[in-house]
Amino acid sequence: MIDVEAISQQLHVRAEVLKRIIVSFSQALAGKLAELSEVHEKSDILKMRAILHEIRGTSGNLRLQDVHSSAVTLHEAVKAGAAKEKTTAYLEDLKKKAALLAEDLK
Repeated sequence: MIDVEAISQQLHVRAEVLKRIIVSFSQALAGKLAELSEVHEKSDILKMRAILHEIRGTSGNLRLQDVHSSAVTLHEAVKAGAAKEKTTAYLEDLKKKAALLAEDLK
């Protein structure tokens, strides 16, 4: 569950504005994850790192800890050259966290 009030106080922004930003991020995240899945299948490491960097940064800035921690884990695994089986599992975890975020926002 996202505590929009607490995060809005940390970021010094009105809760309703923050909620709109998080909803927008969540919607964009769905597209980013589809793109990430595609480049993962092609083993395009540079593109994966770029997409993950964006997800990691935005989710961190918005204090969305579940999405952020999954993105960090996957990003670090990709950077380290982890086996595809491992990155696939981490990608699936990130997708689950994104789905939970979207569900939380309904």
